[in-house]
Amino acid sequence: MYHGQTARYKTFNDILLAGATERAGKANERAGNANERAADLETRASKAEVRVAEANARIKEAEQHTAEAQLELAKFRAPRVLKVDKSMFDKLKQFKGTPYDIAVFQDQDSTRLAEAVVNTLDEAGWVRRESNTTIGRILIPLSNHRGPIYVPIAIEAGVVVINGSLGQWEPVRLLWELFDSSGIWNRGVALDRPPDLPVEKQSPIHITIGEKLTPPTKSK
Repeated sequence: MYHGQTARYKTFNDILLAGATERAGKANERAGNANERAADLETRASKAEVRVAEANARIKEAEQHTAEAQLELAKFRAPRVLKVDKSMFDKLKQFKGTPYDIAVFQDQDSTRLAEAVVNTLDEAGWVRRESNTTIGRILIPLSNHRGPIYVPIAIEAGVVVINGSLGQWEPVRLLWELFDSSGIWNRGVALDRPPDLPVEKQSPIHITIGEKLTPPTKSK
């Protein structure tokens, strides 16, 4: 091979090498762009997965709130039931002769609850009497009862128990316990003092069976 031919051969190889290097550079550039696009797609996919997870969490939370609301509604619609086991009944019998009167809001749930209260207390030996005050109450005659039943003039909510005489703290507290153990909302007043009158001369404990409380609305 002559010197001139060798020079041309090297020049041709240089051209081929330069072309190959350029093509390799472009290929690397395209590969880099492809990697960037893949990374971008992966980032967007990850963000989308996060958004889906957040949406699913919100759906789950909403479903939980709905279930809680349905449970509260079911509890509200369920009638109030007086639960008296042997232990509670024995405690009530310890206060045999305790006078009481009762006023009842005139709806089905309240009258049923009042019927259960009256039957329980009468059976335990408590004595239903006429109220010593007619303020806020109207007497209604019911032939199937052995004592007076009243209707509150003002609409009461829940059950209210108030002592009629001093020294009725224990029986009033026991009535609160009775309603609490039955899951029935109640409130009342009683003075923690010794009896100043024998039980047969005491004024009756005032029991008012009001309408069932409306469940509170939860703020969002």
